[in-house]
Amino acid sequence: MLPWQTLGLSRLARRVIAGWACVALMIWNAGPAAAADKLGNSLDLVPADASFYAAGFRMREQIELVANSNAWSALTNMASVQLGLQQLRSELTREGGQLEPIQKFFEEEENQKLLELAKDLGSHEIFIFGDKQFAPTLGLLNKAYGSIYYSQLLAQLANQGQPPEDPSLIAAGFLQTLSADLGNVEIPNLVIGFKLTQPQLAEQQMQRLELLLTRLLAPIPQILERFKRVKIGDGSFLSLTIDGNLVPWDEIPWGDLETEAGEFDKLRNKLQQLNLNVSIGVKDGYALIFIGGSNELLSKLGQGDLLINGKEFEILKPHLTKKLTGVAWTSKELVAVSSTFTPENIDGLAELAETALPLSELGEDLQERISKDVHALVEDLKPHIPEPGAMLNFSFMSDRGAETFTYDWTQNLRLDPTKPLPLIENVGGNALLISLSRGKVRPEDYDLLVKWLNIGYGYFTDEALQRMPDPESEQAKVVIEKILPLVKKVDQINRKYLLPALMDGQAGIVIDAKIKSKQWIGPMPPADKELPMLEIALFTGVSDPAKLQSGFGELHGVANELLEVIRELDPGSVPPNYKIPTPKSRKVESGEVFWYDVPAEAQLDKQVMPHVGLNSKLALFSTSPKLTQRMFTPQPLMASPFLAEAAKKPIADLTYVNFSGLLENVMPWVEYGFEQNAAQRGRKVTDTPEVLFIQSEIRSALKVLSCMRSYSSYTYQEKDAMVTHGLLIVQDVE
Repeated sequence: MLPWQTLGLSRLARRVIAGWACVALMIWNAGPAAAADKLGNSLDLVPADASFYAAGFRMREQIELVANSNAWSALTNMASVQLGLQQLRSELTREGGQLEPIQKFFEEEENQKLLELAKDLGSHEIFIFGDKQFAPTLGLLNKAYGSIYYSQLLAQLANQGQPPEDPSLIAAGFLQTLSADLGNVEIPNLVIGFKLTQPQLAEQQMQRLELLLTRLLAPIPQILERFKRVKIGDGSFLSLTIDGNLVPWDEIPWGDLETEAGEFDKLRNKLQQLNLNVSIGVKDGYALIFIGGSNELLSKLGQGDLLINGKEFEILKPHLTKKLTGVAWTSKELVAVSSTFTPENIDGLAELAETALPLSELGEDLQERISKDVHALVEDLKPHIPEPGAMLNFSFMSDRGAETFTYDWTQNLRLDPTKPLPLIENVGGNALLISLSRGKVRPEDYDLLVKWLNIGYGYFTDEALQRMPDPESEQAKVVIEKILPLVKKVDQINRKYLLPALMDGQAGIVIDAKIKSKQWIGPMPPADKELPMLEIALFTGVSDPAKLQSGFGELHGVANELLEVIRELDPGSVPPNYKIPTPKSRKVESGEVFWYDVPAEAQLDKQVMPHVGLNSKLALFSTSPKLTQRMFTPQPLMASPFLAEAAKKPIADLTYVNFSGLLENVMPWVEYGFEQNAAQRGRKVTDTPEVLFIQSEIRSALKVLSCMRSYSSYTYQEKDAMVTHGLLIVQDVE
């Protein structure tokens, strides 16, 4: 998994991102991998302790696959694209044009070789990895920047909400954080590589670059003397090293920022000793770009313990004979420091409270109470923080399409992967979008929520209420006296009815568009052709439908009691004798629906009717009675045989998106929009050439996009990892 995929993204978001990443990594053909001892790619080079690694393979094959497709032909033959290309060519060749220098640059023989090299660099494999220092350095920087936030907050508290009088206190907090962890005040090493088949071209361009940089740096002798051609192993590199003592650290007012003399001496010395090295060269069949503290890492590529030999990569090895198209890895350490919800961070909240409370005007007893509760809250939250783990993603082409596997070793606290998802038979068979998961249902989580709501209520009654002026305080007490019994009733209803009724844990969303009409609302001018309308249903599995129905009946009663309280406290705000009516209901095949009539003045097509549905397996809120009927009628998942087969096994969630189907439902509305625009001007679309042109271009664009047929994925548990298996189906247009 790429590093940015660890930054707090939900599992659904990761699946969607992984699906789109397949487009970039997985739509080309490939041959079998090399022998296990030498793979013939960058995994032969990357050290075992890398913080992250990502690679894409067979780049030229991908480009050729796209370039030779009907979809690309349709795209490039669009009139607007042809016009754009014609204007580009004209501007490139026009004498005095803005792009003329680019044209002339590539007309030179040496620059044509540069272009040939660029083609070679982008044709085979591109990879990037960061060494083991990336994780601790990123963690230290996150902590240091966090100290800026806390320093600002504390300074404002000390200054009664105003900006700090001495901003240097904030800078001092940043430096103090760095000083406390000098071992990680380091420049991590980054390597970017491009597989080469024509190393002689790379060497020729390095010679040109060497001459160019030598001329450019000539006026700066202290930099020029640090620019050299160096030999690293069997590779040749252009290397520039910037010493830390060249940075004007003396311009920082160290003495003004120190709370005691010499506090930052060690940090200052460490910064002066740091070196930044940038190297470009050719080694091990790759053009390499190195940025880091020391290019010593380049000499060790492919030596010692390698990432491919780690235990997590054992999962990848059986797939090496497939048409592998991409691999991405994030270490446990990098995942840990990239997360914002960690035990260390919430411990910081307790530390902040300890520091901030003495700056407040609160009494000592209240300060002690708040401090105690903050520490208790921190301890209650910690069991809900997952233990971080590494992530591995790889992708390949198969007969079914472009497949991806994502292994996530971060502790799973949210999803329940121990059972199948039987509600897959209740998603309508063939919808445009389906998302279904089973969460871990824990009544103790509800207890925890109630506990902290009660603690918050205690602060309101004991402190905030007592500080109110008498009239407002008395009014608040009356409101509380009336409302509190209703709140307690809701709690009892939740415990007695709703929580037991929803222990199944399955939940999801279905979006479809099978209903059609020429006029969805009264003010809408009728269309010549029927227009599809989105049907949306949110649903949840039900373990006890009778309790669920009883619970909502009880809540309906509480809602009417609340109206009585409002009427009593604020006469005239609610009409006399008004009550929330009981919803209408109707028995349907395999269930029952409940609804309130849509006001007639809305003139809404009757195919759209927001309602609630309930049967023995699920409860749903839907905008379409026809969608509800399809969901109440069990049927196999015809949209994706890939998911239908997987759903029979224990899985935690699944997702299906029909991209081409969504696009098919967009075009009728686009055409309707053009028709109405022309009608407002007293014309027809057929009489408006410019509209016909735009309409044709949009139709062509949607046709090209429709080659992205669908994406499916499901998540299951394999030993200690949660695994998401995705399938992207791309089919060329006719």
